[in-house]
This record gives sequence, structure tokens and C-alpha cells, in this order.
Amino acid sequence: MSALIAAARRTRLAAAMADDGIDHLLVYGNAWQSDYLRYVSDFGILEGEALALISRNGDVTLFPDSPLEADRARGETTNIAVEYAPDMLGEVEQRLETLRNS
Repeated sequence: MSALIAAARRTRLAAAMADDGIDHLLVYGNAWQSDYLRYVSDFGILEGEALALISRNGDVTLFPDSPLEADRARGETTNIAVEYAPDMLGEVEQRLETLRNS
């Protein structure tokens, strides 16, 4: 998919989040259920699981639990942060804790 389409999707989602007063949205995906993850991050995971956190300003961080998927995501995506997260739930929970007061 083109980077322009991915950027347009993120912009639309961020605008909808702002309209509804949502600061951050967390989406899940795996090899069988990746539609929401792909929409937010423009990345279709092939193995393991991943969470993507999008902020109202359109910033996206992808947290795959597989080192191979993290490397692949870094090579195939643009304008998102990719953080390999072997303890995906724990690491995302820590990130959400830092955002609690924002």
C-alpha cells in the first residue's frame, strides 16, 4: 500500500479520535486477525502478535512480540515507531501508565 494512503488513514483516524475526545487508541492484531492493526500501522503481521498505539496527533508505535516481525516492520513501514516487545503486554502497560495523565 502506498505511504500516502497509510498517512491518510492515520490522519482520518486521528481526526475521529479528536472529535470523540480520545487521546490514545490501542489495537491488536495477529496473523489471523490483523485488519485493525493494518489500518493503523500499515503492517500486516505474519507471525506472533502485535499491538499498535495511535495518539490523537497521529503518532503510531507498533509493538510486535517477534524480533523477526519487528525487523520486517521497520523495513516495510514509514512514519511509525517500531519497538520489539517480547513482553508485549507488560511493555505496553508501562507505556500506557506514562500516558495516564496526558
